[in-house]
Amino acid sequence: MKIWMLILFTFSIATISNALQADDTGASRSPQEKDLFIAKTQRKLIDQRKEEIEKLRNIKAELGQRVTQLESLLAKKNRLIELKNEQINALKTQEKDESLKASGEQKPVGITKDIMSVTLNVDGKEIEVRRNPNNNNTVSPFFAKTSRPCPPFCIQAMDMKNGVETIGEVDVVQYLQKMGKGDKSIMLVDSRTPDWLARGTIPGAINVSWTHLVPAKGATTESIVKILTEKFGVKIAKDLDIDDVDEAIVEGKAKSAFDFSNAKTLVMFCNGMWCGQSPASIRTLVKYGYPVDKIKYFRGGMQTWELLGFTTIKK
Repeated sequence: MKIWMLILFTFSIATISNALQADDTGASRSPQEKDLFIAKTQRKLIDQRKEEIEKLRNIKAELGQRVTQLESLLAKKNRLIELKNEQINALKTQEKDESLKASGEQKPVGITKDIMSVTLNVDGKEIEVRRNPNNNNTVSPFFAKTSRPCPPFCIQAMDMKNGVETIGEVDVVQYLQKMGKGDKSIMLVDSRTPDWLARGTIPGAINVSWTHLVPAKGATTESIVKILTEKFGVKIAKDLDIDDVDEAIVEGKAKSAFDFSNAKTLVMFCNGMWCGQSPASIRTLVKYGYPVDKIKYFRGGMQTWELLGFTTIKK
């Protein structure tokens, strides 16, 4: 900054000197008139520099916008390439499946010996949840990594130490069976950010991103209470308002601020045992007094769901 000020000052002196030399009436001016002339010239020069600086700022902002647009276009292009590769892989898998069936080499792939599939109604469509029948199917590339950096992708404990039950894939399938039979008291919750759901999620799941439930990620008491009451079947206790709820949470008396009698049983998951998103959401819910017997932690998440070849849908 000092260098620029020095350059501007030097340039100003030179410009003023040139202006005085070019001024035919300069010789007949009084000292006061010369000072006034110099001051006007300086102001004019400063105004010109300001205009130039503002133009440069506008150019910089425009370049920034163009870079952002190019990055967005590149991301879309990469996503289209991913989708194209997924379609190609799906066609290859289908061809292998048909070939194996024709040769009689294909073996059945059930969920358990008693359960081959589960049917759900998702957004008005019947979705069959099953395992991929191709004996040669491999895991999605999104879940092929073995060594994600920790932190932040650290392995989650099997026991959350707060009374919440950790469940496995067959348990999730059994909850899906109940949902398929019309049980509205159960809600399957994908705690990941929406961009992950575009790659695939468990049929029947709703998205409640962990960023909307975790205060460290920007969630507020008001936004958390809104999710509890509008999605999870919770009611604020009679005669209480949001300020009373906030006070109860601070005092560690959150459970008294809510009516959980019709709260849904939440089956919560994220990317898997290396993902801390659903555990973070669960800790917030427990802090807000949500009954621990109505929260189920599917630790394996999408990692084991994909590994076992279960049906996924993109949202």
